[in-house]
Amino acid sequence: MDKKLLPDDVTLDNIHTLSSDTFHAIEGQKIAQEKLIAKREQEEVRIKQEREYRQQQARTVRSYKVRNILILLSSAVALFGASIVVLNFVNNKNESFPVQPVKTEQTLVSFEIKKEIIFSLADVRDLEKIKLKLLNEAVATSSRNTYYVTDPSIADLFSTLSSSIPDMFLRTVKEVFYGGSVNGNFIVINVDSYERSYAGLLEWEPFMSVDLAPLFGSIATSSAIFKDKVVENKDVRSVYDSSGQLIFLYGFYNQNIVIFAKNEEVFKNTFDGLLRQNL
Repeated sequence: MDKKLLPDDVTLDNIHTLSSDTFHAIEGQKIAQEKLIAKREQEEVRIKQEREYRQQQARTVRSYKVRNILILLSSAVALFGASIVVLNFVNNKNESFPVQPVKTEQTLVSFEIKKEIIFSLADVRDLEKIKLKLLNEAVATSSRNTYYVTDPSIADLFSTLSSSIPDMFLRTVKEVFYGGSVNGNFIVINVDSYERSYAGLLEWEPFMSVDLAPLFGSIATSSAIFKDKVVENKDVRSVYDSSGQLIFLYGFYNQNIVIFAKNEEVFKNTFDGLLRQNL
């Protein structure tokens, strides 16, 4: 192509091609995964140091165990009598003052069940292992909300799974909640800018179905079809595979919260839960 035919502010050097975009996406995914691996290696070193410290402490305690047992036996009678006095005092106090309920963990979405999903260093070195672990373990067995607590965090996994996720969207993300029920999984993301986050989501759509499908219990192998729908009086984008099967959908609850859901029922339940939670 004759460069003279191009506008002055456009050159062959800054024209994007599919191959160049794919190359940058792959490089971005490698960088994200390397960071995740380094973080996990540091965590395993810390765990090993803590384990060695606890073992050393146990050996130290063991040498004093016999002496401590004798001291404890000699003090047992006195402690027993004191404990009765304290117990009576506590019971009297409890009768006078009502017990305050224990505060639950504060998250974007209220939940009844917590499920931990731990990724080993071997897992985070292999993107396919990450996807397989999510497919096998990010599964809820109750109609109540299950909160998936991942290590590394879901925000870190987001970047690794989604090498093509636009920086415009990532910079708006403040908090991510990943959960589900027997009806399907959902993700709730708190963002600080509606305009920039929505623009970033639209830019991400050509790759989004492949990137996020494992979080919703499926594997997408190619770009999907996006359609506009209305759910709970909100405009949503529904994502379908080549056979017309719904993979997931996403839409905004308000200017600062975006919901990804496996299907319309999960979207409605999550929307209603946020509505009740914020009354």
